[in-house]
Amino acid sequence: MAQADVDAALNATRFSRERDYEAPFAIYAADIEWDLTAYSPWVEQEIFVGHEGIRQFFRFWLEDFADYESEALDPVDAGERVVVTITDRAVGRRSGAPIQRTFAQVW
Repeated sequence: MAQADVDAALNATRFSRERDYEAPFAIYAADIEWDLTAYSPWVEQEIFVGHEGIRQFFRFWLEDFADYESEALDPVDAGERVVVTITDRAVGRRSGAPIQRTFAQVW
């Protein structure tokens, strides 16, 4: 696992925490693809491609939250990939209910 790969994975979450929503696009490949077909809560579009596709995902995802933050922890060497544990915390825009979830991302 290259340190640059670990840094990219951790920085993407740091950018979100700092509300710098354009910075990740400097590290995302132009043909980035996010595949959410195995993510059962997601009922909208399942695959997002390219920078505009990722921007569209975030517009969909964040519209229901008044506050949202992510924290990346524990990068794991998975050979050619990096697995990072992510904890999200948010507050529902309409309900005011706090949520927290922990999951993994593969980079």
